[in-house]
Amino acid sequence: MSDVQIRFSERPGEVATVIEVHRRNDPNAIQHTDRLLFALRVQILSSETFVDPLRRMERFRVCELDGGPLSSRRKRELSTSLSGHLRALHGATALRPSEHRIGLRDERLQ
Repeated sequence: MSDVQIRFSERPGEVATVIEVHRRNDPNAIQHTDRLLFALRVQILSSETFVDPLRRMERFRVCELDGGPLSSRRKRELSTSLSGHLRALHGATALRPSEHRIGLRDERLQ
């Protein structure tokens, strides 16, 4: 399994999308995913975190800020942004220190 995996799913009849983020367990990275989603202007309806010694899985029920569903394009944008930021946190990609601040690389989504 790569260091970060992101999955999207929907239930029929629901507006909310479920985002599951699977990544290496890093106690220093707690709350980064929800901050990233906030910076990406996504409304978090609920969240759960499951942790074992090596991995963590975060599950979020989300929608757009206006309460609408996420489009396919928006899911791709979120996946790319979340993957990049979380991989950077784990040292898998080299970013300049100023790019580690949440939201900096995602202004194109606004």
